[in-house]
Amino acid sequence: MIEVLRRPIESTQYASHDFRDVLKEYGITSSMSRKGNCWDTQFRIDLSAASGLTRAGIGVLPLR
Repeated sequence: MIEVLRRPIESTQYASHDFRDVLKEYGITSSMSRKGNCWDTQFRIDLSAASGLTRAGIGVLPLR
């Protein structure tokens, strides 16, 4: 049997148990849920704004 990374809509594990165990061992919180939902979008936007990074030279775009 070959283990594969499946899409979140399929009824099986998305993130590797081994990988998540290593993150936990080092005290690292994953930025993705086991279903593949991103948890760090707002942090990335805040970091971009603080560092002066812009998208296509038009400034930081608001979320809503």
